[in-house]
Formats: sequence, C-alpha cells, structure tokens
Amino acid sequence: MRAGAAEDISGSALPVVARLSVRSVPVAVVMGIVLVMGAALRLYDLGAESYWLDEVIMLRAAGGDIGSILASARPPVYVLLTHFWIGFFGTSEASTRLLPAIFGVLSILLTYRIGHDLFGKRVGLMAALLVSLSAFQIYYSQETRYYSLFVLCALLSYYVMLRALTTARPLYFGLYAVAGILMFYSHSYAVFVLAAQNLYFALSWKRSRPLLLPWTLCQVVMALAILPALGTPVDKVVSGEAAVMKWIPDPPLWQPFLDVMGYIVPIYSSSKVALIVVLFLGVVALGVVVLLRGSREWWTDARQTALDLRRRVAGDGDKLLLLGSWLVCPILIPLLMSKVFGPMYLS
Repeated sequence: MRAGAAEDISGSALPVVARLSVRSVPVAVVMGIVLVMGAALRLYDLGAESYWLDEVIMLRAAGGDIGSILASARPPVYVLLTHFWIGFFGTSEASTRLLPAIFGVLSILLTYRIGHDLFGKRVGLMAALLVSLSAFQIYYSQETRYYSLFVLCALLSYYVMLRALTTARPLYFGLYAVAGILMFYSHSYAVFVLAAQNLYFALSWKRSRPLLLPWTLCQVVMALAILPALGTPVDKVVSGEAAVMKWIPDPPLWQPFLDVMGYIVPIYSSSKVALIVVLFLGVVALGVVVLLRGSREWWTDARQTALDLRRRVAGDGDKLLLLGSWLVCPILIPLLMSKVFGPMYLS
C-alpha cells in the first residue's frame, strides 16, 4: 500500500490508526514500540522448556573445536556463533536461545528498512509489526537452531542487493556477495533465495541491464564460494546414492496454499479443513458486507478498488515483481525438486 492509500479509504479505522501513528508520533517511537513488543514475545519463557533432540545435536556440534566445526558442521555459521556464545554465557536453555532471539529482533528492524525503502515508512512499520507478532517467527526465534539467523541473513542479502541496484556502488555489490555467502553458510536453502534474486534481475532486464557486469561478478564469486559445500550433497541426491530427507513426507501440490494460509492466520497445523473453514468465513464476511453496503454500491466500490489496484501495480510493478519472486521461488522450487529427487519441502 502506498503512503496515500490511507487517505483514499479514510472511512476505515485501520488507515486512521496508521495515519495517526505516523503523523502524530515520531516513526522512531512507533518502531521502538514494535521492537519492544517483538523482543518481549521472543524473550518470554525462553528457557521454560527443556532442549529437544535437534537442539542437543546443535549444542554438541558447537561444543567442539573450531577446526571440527568447519570440517563437519553444515551449515557452519550458526554453529560457530553458538560456539563462542556458549563460551561466554553457558549452555542453559535461556542463554543459548537468547542468541536466535536476538537474530529475530534484528530481523524486525531489517524488515522495516526494506519495507521503507520499497514503499515508504508506513508500509515499513506495518511489515515490521506483522513480523514482530508472527507466531511462526516467534517460535523459531526461541529455538537453538539456525532458522532465525537464516531469516536475518536473507533480509540482509535483499537489503544490500536493493542498495546495490539503486546506487550502482561497488561497495554494495561487494556487501551483496558477502551477504549471499553468509546466507548460504547459514542454511543451504539460500540457493532458492539467490534463485529468486536472479529471477528478479532477469525479469527486470530493461532496468537492470546496465548493471549486468557487477551483478554477474557477484554471482560468480558466490558460486565459487558455495559450490565446494553444495557439490557433494547434490551429486549424491542426483545419483540416488542418498535420499534427500527420508523423514519428510511427499508433499501434495496444494501444500503451499495451506502453508501460506497457516502462516497468515496463523495456524501451525494447516490442513484442508482449516482452509475450508477460512474460505467459508471469508465468503460469509463478503456476503455480510454486500448486504450492509448494498449490492450496487459494493460493486461500484469493487470496480474502483480494481482500478486503483491496476494503477498501483503499474506504478510499483518492478517492486511487486521483486516481492513476488521472493515469495514464489523458495516455495515452488523445493516443491518441484521434491517431486523429481525426493521430499525436501516441509511446512
């Protein structure tokens, strides 16, 4: 939504709140409140539950020497950070989970920054608020695993990528290459994020063509850095010597729809029943709106909304293309690879 969207539908309560929050209160204050909420939710009961198996495995790996971590840990960045962290703060549940919680809070900041750079401060604040309250993000920010670090690295990669493409400064292209390598060595699914970035670059060719050389150099540097770690697992999967992940069930083709719905609602155990319930409630709510508004007035409003949407898509098409590729590639590519090589897509 653009900055002027609130004025277009000023009869709604939400835009009024958004307008007041931005105009009457400094953005830094609103963002501070969002950060405090996000931090409180991530720190609440941080050490209440005992470690589960995967956390124990992670801590055992982090307890080794640096040489063994670099040689065997995949991915190694989080294990290395945890190695040094537990050296200072110990291995209690609360202390080790504090590290991913910090990554989760920093992700809120980067989400605001990216939203601000793309669509303005109001969208940045709304995006940061959604991340700070996301049950999904909170859950994985309270686990001694690499997921919250991977989210932070992906956001960092996109942030410096946007800076590189808008300023064309060599510094940002260098930082983009470093961020991409760091992202991959935080979680190997970074290859799907990098695929999304390259898809966006290709689809926005008219705008991005002058930057082809520095972009290509960045991709070559990242490829050279990650191929040694990526090559052996890929060879084994393609040759059939190793199953991808034997414990992951074969995902149905409609699973991404359930997962997106479960992420937004949010419902952890997204299912077809839950999807049907949500769709039914949506239809009922639409019917109530039509009855209260009147069919003719509602249809006029719907047509005007469609026209407004077309104008905004035309104006922000490049930005929406970036967000669309960012959403689709890390979901659809693992889903398709699950059908070709073996299950690797998990909700």
